[in-house]
Amino acid sequence: MGSNRSTQNEMKNKESSNSYAKAAKVATWPADKKTMKAPGRESTRMYRNDFEDNPKRYFQKLRHDDQKRKHST
Repeated sequence: MGSNRSTQNEMKNKESSNSYAKAAKVATWPADKKTMKAPGRESTRMYRNDFEDNPKRYFQKLRHDDQKRKHST
């Protein structure tokens, strides 16, 4: 009986440490990505990879958002 209880405690400890490791990784994940000032947007930052992956799409969306904002006022 004693060894079974010991094994259960070891399993619980291992599960807890895995949960903490996963939570720490999720909490620091955004910090791993580089940011840059968003072109054409005042005081806004964006992830550099998002821009570098498709700058054309970024500027199309920027123009679309500007047009949408002008028509709504």
